[in-house]
Amino acid sequence: LAQVRFLMLRIMNKLVFRSLTYIDFNDMLIPRTLENSIHGVRAKLFWAPKYKWMTDVMKSGKIGQKGTLNLKAMKAQLGDGDVDRDGTRTLFGQAFQQMNDKDWFLVDPSKAGEGARAFKVNFEDLAAIDAGGPYRQAITSMCRELQSPYLSLMVLTPNCNAEDQQKQRQLWLPNPAATSRDEARMLQFIGKLMGLAFRSDRFLELDLASCVWKHLLHLEVGLGDLKQIDENWYKIYTNFEAMLERPPSSFEGEGCTFTYRSLDGRTLELVKGGMDIEVTFQNCGKFLRLYRTAREQEISRQCREIRRGLCTVVPPEVLAMCSPAELEERICGSPVIDINLLERHTDYNGFKRHDNVIKWFWKLMREKLNEVERRRVLKFAWAASRLPVEANWGSTKFHITAHNYADKLPRAETCFFTLKLPKTYESYEDMATNFLRGIENCEGAIDGD
Repeated sequence: LAQVRFLMLRIMNKLVFRSLTYIDFNDMLIPRTLENSIHGVRAKLFWAPKYKWMTDVMKSGKIGQKGTLNLKAMKAQLGDGDVDRDGTRTLFGQAFQQMNDKDWFLVDPSKAGEGARAFKVNFEDLAAIDAGGPYRQAITSMCRELQSPYLSLMVLTPNCNAEDQQKQRQLWLPNPAATSRDEARMLQFIGKLMGLAFRSDRFLELDLASCVWKHLLHLEVGLGDLKQIDENWYKIYTNFEAMLERPPSSFEGEGCTFTYRSLDGRTLELVKGGMDIEVTFQNCGKFLRLYRTAREQEISRQCREIRRGLCTVVPPEVLAMCSPAELEERICGSPVIDINLLERHTDYNGFKRHDNVIKWFWKLMREKLNEVERRRVLKFAWAASRLPVEANWGSTKFHITAHNYADKLPRAETCFFTLKLPKTYESYEDMATNFLRGIENCEGAIDGD
């Protein structure tokens, strides 16, 4: 039975890819059309031929020039409560000012991977020569700024708070209050950076909620997506839904009015004068429709701006063939570090695979470190915390090299994805203590490689 299913999948894939040249991608969301049928099975298409088709489509368009991005790291050091609203001081803002109107994003997708850099990074106030590390560090820093209070473009989901930070993955959303002209242009710039990541396999370290990816693909947002971002909203919605199924005499509005709490913490009215309209059994159906629609559409304006920028770099027909999960993986990679995958792509210099230091290192990565700490190790060695998927590694290798410094601290060359470990560790505990001390003390630095 499994063989029959696989055979049917192969036949369907052949038919779909043969027909792609002749379909109108503008009709993909129109029910009962061939285009809509293909759109419905896009997640079942084999990725290799689908990505080859995507690459051919992107290559058939314009290929941009490679530029130089001049950044001032010290200028980007903002104080508490300071927000770069006009996009001029943060690294993201400096890049926005220099790149937004350039064609640097249009890299050749057939050269995706380590060689596909849209620009060279010059940190004017740091001794950093860009052989790859400063480029990754610049992209990583821009993403960190986006997911921080220093820019007004993103907000944490209501489900996330400081106490949860070490327990679960933090998820972000476009800020529904980002409505100014400058913010609209910066949202478009985020979309262009997403397009660059899609074309180049250089991931953006963004942790976005599932509804964002659905908005970007013009797909319906479901209750599960809304629960992911706001458990309290979901409980209110489902409780009122359940009360509509019971006798009117048992209805308990609990003083709820025609208002909702926005993603950025404001209390907004669902209708004019909603503050003074209590939810009753008679008007509960209307309240639920408005309550859900308001949440579903709350970030639609901001996502339209992001998509507008994205579509200048990745053709809309390519996006139409992506599922939300595929789009997220192409742009952000996986937030989970696959240790087995990393080990398969590791070379050793000065060590052998079965040396104690190497065994201790992989034991540390697998057994002692949580996901946040693993990402910190990867960032220390590579200036990025997302790994390529298996199919997109190309010639990339993680190098572990021996060194004999007396302090027993690890070193790194981020340009070359190289981690330097002492050969002098006396035990697993000795290595774990000194290795983690080195990683933690170096977080956020830009090295001079």
